[in-house]
Amino acid sequence: MNYSAVLDILRITIPLLAIMGLVYMMLKNFQESENKKFLLELQKDTKKQSFPMRIQAYERLVLLAERLEPAAQFSRLNLDADTASQIQMMMLVSVQQEFEHNLAQQIYVSAPVWAQFVKAKEQLIGIIQQAGNQVPKDASTQDFAKALFAQLEKTPPTDLLVAKSALKEEIANFL
Repeated sequence: MNYSAVLDILRITIPLLAIMGLVYMMLKNFQESENKKFLLELQKDTKKQSFPMRIQAYERLVLLAERLEPAAQFSRLNLDADTASQIQMMMLVSVQQEFEHNLAQQIYVSAPVWAQFVKAKEQLIGIIQQAGNQVPKDASTQDFAKALFAQLEKTPPTDLLVAKSALKEEIANFL
């Protein structure tokens, strides 16, 4: 084979390879661009669909925070309970039930906000237990209430207030 035939083949194949490489790069960039567009559209649709659920979760957590407040609990619970230990037990059960009823809301809020609600629940349970320990088991519900509110005054700001503030901040950032 002579050199001129090899040179002719190289003259044809080198530009052909360059064009094929260029086409490959263009197709690759186009495909990446289309993938990004698709992912952005998918994220937009997901946000659009989850927006009402997140707003509802925020509303439920605000309601949870309000329902966990000891003053709100006293207004909902039967204050005709005979003893401080009975009202203490009813409050502890109420806190636990309210919290368990709203466990699914953690999906829609940030981990730090949810952790603050967990901390608030634990602090509130501790305060209720401390108040119960300060009065005799057969004391009146009024004596328990006085001990509870005295205990609350010793621990400002409560973690419940911090949780509410963190939630309000997250809502403001979300909207």
